[in-house]
Amino acid sequence: MTSGTFTIRCARIFDGENILDDGRTNIVVSEGRVVDLCPPDRAPGEVIDRSRQFGLPGLIDAHFHAYSPSLKIAEIDVLPRTLLSQYGRAALEGALSRGFTTVRDAGGADEGLWTAQARGLFRGSRLYYAGKALAPTGGHGDFRGQFSGCACGCSYSGAISRVVDGEDEVRRAVRDELRAGAHHIKLFLSGGLLSGGQRVETQQFSDREVLAAIQEAQGRGAYVLAHCHTTGSVERAARLGVRSVEHGSRISQSVATQIAEAGAFVVPTLVAFHVIREHGRDRGLPAAIIDGADELLEASKASIRQCRSAGVKVGLGTDIFDATLHPMQLMELSLRSEVDEPLDVLRSATSVNADLTDTHGGIGRLRVGDRADVVCVAEAAIDNRKRRLDFAGNLSLVMLEGAVVPSSRAGA
Repeated sequence: MTSGTFTIRCARIFDGENILDDGRTNIVVSEGRVVDLCPPDRAPGEVIDRSRQFGLPGLIDAHFHAYSPSLKIAEIDVLPRTLLSQYGRAALEGALSRGFTTVRDAGGADEGLWTAQARGLFRGSRLYYAGKALAPTGGHGDFRGQFSGCACGCSYSGAISRVVDGEDEVRRAVRDELRAGAHHIKLFLSGGLLSGGQRVETQQFSDREVLAAIQEAQGRGAYVLAHCHTTGSVERAARLGVRSVEHGSRISQSVATQIAEAGAFVVPTLVAFHVIREHGRDRGLPAAIIDGADELLEASKASIRQCRSAGVKVGLGTDIFDATLHPMQLMELSLRSEVDEPLDVLRSATSVNADLTDTHGGIGRLRVGDRADVVCVAEAAIDNRKRRLDFAGNLSLVMLEGAVVPSSRAGA
């Protein structure tokens, strides 16, 4: 349904910023765009009746990995590219069916996957991609084992990331990813859980290397996002001009204030840690990684509170690896609502993430002229009184640019 005019009749509308209380409950769509928000007595064209549902903008996942079929990166690295692309296709189709009409890939997705969707070979979430994330030798993102290597001295380039060292290599890699169509550039500024034996506290890249990446990205109208688990790495990111801080697991009040003053965003990923804590042992992850995920989950909740107190722009991401766990994507909203006001979580997943990811506008809000990305959920899924969001199993409609996603009609 992409042509003609039709109306989605809702009980209430969340427009990406607020729940409308002026009597407008109908969303009018034409040619893939929102053309009106109006009272129930005005319903041009065919009517899609969701009169017991909340209508809201399509959700945006600002930390997603299309090429993430396993929790073990080494297993992903050896997959044939043709097989990996099929996992990417399935990941995007699944995300769309769960109401995420847009995703920002934080390492791995590439021009081939984007082009396949643009040519209509499959239909999944709108994709913004980074190409391969950039990591220094031996850092998080260098997923070689201790005894891995190449006799010729070649650097590492895997499914998710590539290794670069020094300002010149950083500049060349950034230019190369942007040449291939990347919308943004990803750096690793701290250690991480899935790099096997590496401490999260590890500092990565020099200031000059980070500045080189930012300069090259900004020169091409792009920006840098940075993996940061520690207060120190977050402070460096904010001070050097990184636009988007990923995870932000440990943030002090003073650093939160610094982020706010810099105008940067923080994108927490609570469900990523939850998934590792609850399912990592079954997937063969060592106890140290599982314990680390538990600590970072609790630290992240405290950091969200610090960021809210300081007025930081807080987005929303998921960062789930393992294709069998991707269906847990919507749990991020539930986990966030345990520490954040439900309306603030919805803003994070719509208008805030839109401001972060989409420089051209038109997503993350329901305004006249915006793209008709619409999700409808049961009213009970948004409970401000109990501070609870529960979207899983409660979606009744997903629409991408005015076209209904067929599987989303179930349960209407």
